[in-house]
Amino acid sequence: IMSFITYAQGQAQRPHAVDVPADRVGASFRGRVFVGGTTTVNGSVALADGVLEEAKLAKAAGAFLLPIGTTGGAAKVIADGLLGSVGATIGPNAIRPTDSELRALGDPSADAAKLVDITTTILKRLGKTY
Repeated sequence: IMSFITYAQGQAQRPHAVDVPADRVGASFRGRVFVGGTTTVNGSVALADGVLEEAKLAKAAGAFLLPIGTTGGAAKVIADGLLGSVGATIGPNAIRPTDSELRALGDPSADAAKLVDITTTILKRLGKTY
């Protein structure tokens, strides 16, 4: 089992582990999966700066960034920043999903099963390239 530390929307900076069986993604996956990413400041919902910082550090390290934009918060900001950006989407140097995948992961009408399917497809593709 590989654990990805993510931040769920509405959970003020509390990490939420997403476990993915290694046989579904490949043992050498190097990346970060982002889900949500909001916090509460003075009773108002705000972006979780820690999640954005984690994305910045992961990007600088050449890690694959996989934001689930439809969950909102920092994940949406990260996804929006990657959309249309330069960076490999396939092969051993992949650092982000394709624009099509980012749009699908940001689709507010997508149900959980569809999001899991898209995410699994991406992770399987990456697992084959390492």
